[in-house]
Amino acid sequence: MFADLLELLFKGDPDAGQQWQHAQGPRLETRVDQTLFDVHDPITEAFLILSGRIILFSGEGSPRPLLRIAGPALCGDVELLIGQKYHSHSARCLDSCKVAILSPADLDALSNSNSAAAWHRDIAVRYHRTMATAVYEALPIEVRLGRWLLDTFGETAFDLPSDKDLARHLCVSIDRLGRARRSMEKSGALVVNKHAKLEPAHLEEFPLTSSIIHSIGSL
Repeated sequence: MFADLLELLFKGDPDAGQQWQHAQGPRLETRVDQTLFDVHDPITEAFLILSGRIILFSGEGSPRPLLRIAGPALCGDVELLIGQKYHSHSARCLDSCKVAILSPADLDALSNSNSAAAWHRDIAVRYHRTMATAVYEALPIEVRLGRWLLDTFGETAFDLPSDKDLARHLCVSIDRLGRARRSMEKSGALVVNKHAKLEPAHLEEFPLTSSIIHSIGSL
């Protein structure tokens, strides 16, 4: 629907915003302070900001400004391109904005026909992987261990691997792994009798987890 508009945008054409009135497809004119999307909203579309400015806010705890975007520019496209299910931040309009609403098919069509857009998609995926790695490495060892055990064994009883094997999987020292395992057992996140069993709900008791536990589903 918005292939021509996106083509102009990726070419850096200053007239991209002027083509808005002639675009066929979903579009809207926002008011000042209108929210485009909020944290945890399902991601079903991206936004082509043709005129005006928006501001992105962090979604957890006390929201703080992250980035200002002035049209013409894309917003929400990275999350859509990488298949993220829910927004991790919110977007609010600083001005009355003219916005085109893009479906996944719109972005795919452009990426398949425009080399600049295809490059943009590649950069988006690389960026996501880099950020996902940074988020993962910031998690407490207990949460990383719990996630690995959950992915490997599920919530059924299992034979707990040795600290040496677990440390190798998580790329941490045996000493750090041992402390994390004992901490999990003390909290009830890991129950060890004849066999071991994971209690995922208890992982949220560890520091940092409450703010990023929802971000590790796609890691």
